Amino acid sequence: ATGGIIEGFDPSIPESLGGEFASLREGSLAFRSDGVGFLTISDEPGGSMWQFNVGSPSASAITTTLRPAIDGLDFNGSDELFGLSQPSLGEAYTVHLINQTTGVSTRVGNTGVASANVNSVAGLTFT
Repeated sequence: ATGGIIEGFDPSIPESLGGEFASLREGSLAFRSDGVGFLTISDEPGGSMWQFNVGSPSASAITTTLRPAIDGLDFNGSDELFGLSQPSLGEAYTVHLINQTTGVSTRVGNTGVASANVNSVAGLTFT
């Protein structure tokens, strides 16, 4: 990080996201109000979730068995972490509340939007 800008993660540094990040296919990134970042790496039917701090710098795996795969992440105004599921073709995207310590997700509801093709929606934002 330089001047508050993330330039990238170095897979050769053990404190970075290492091999998991090097094999990143898709996923999401979100920052909590205190500046701590969370990253999901999705690989249907699951994935992994990481927490990192660019100020320290440090990174650690929260879970390598994230279920379901999460393609969209965002925090609401209360710093609760939500994710958008990565559904199979024809299934609806669902919103999940994600435990920031364990990575366990709890289904909140169905978006009503079905996947028309693989990964046709991959974002989540609170306003």
